[in-house]
Amino acid sequence: MVELAIKGRQRFILSEVESRLPLPSYTVDTLKYYRERYDDRCSLYFIIGRDAFVEIELWKKYREVLSLSHFIVFSRHGFENSLMPHLLEKLGYIEEKNFWYNPLTTMRIYQPSFAAPEISSSTIRELLGHSPSQVKDILPPSVADYIFYNQLYGTQSTAS
Repeated sequence: MVELAIKGRQRFILSEVESRLPLPSYTVDTLKYYRERYDDRCSLYFIIGRDAFVEIELWKKYREVLSLSHFIVFSRHGFENSLMPHLLEKLGYIEEKNFWYNPLTTMRIYQPSFAAPEISSSTIRELLGHSPSQVKDILPPSVADYIFYNQLYGTQSTAS
């Protein structure tokens, strides 16, 4: 489905790294793979919602994860923003003008001023099971067609 979603978009490529890593695969494993492969020739950016980022201390080797990649943390509708400064300071970040900076790792955390779309993957799956026509404006048509054709998430093939 990712391949269908990015088809024709030149700035995106599909990576199948995680399908080749030993199971279970964790974020730290994926980031280490890219860091070993590309050294400092490229910067890694991990895009995540604030609701997931505030649980980063629960991730496997979270400090290593934070040392391997910059983060772009989008706000999510209905999620309290006041937790972030305290968490980032606790993690060793210093607030700069447009980002948070960790002097030990040189990694940055950006928090764009615009919010991510106000829909989650679980909401999309729920809509697919109960109101499939509503996802036509949310998902790329090729992805929606694939889901309906393969009857994923409780859809019926006749819904497409």
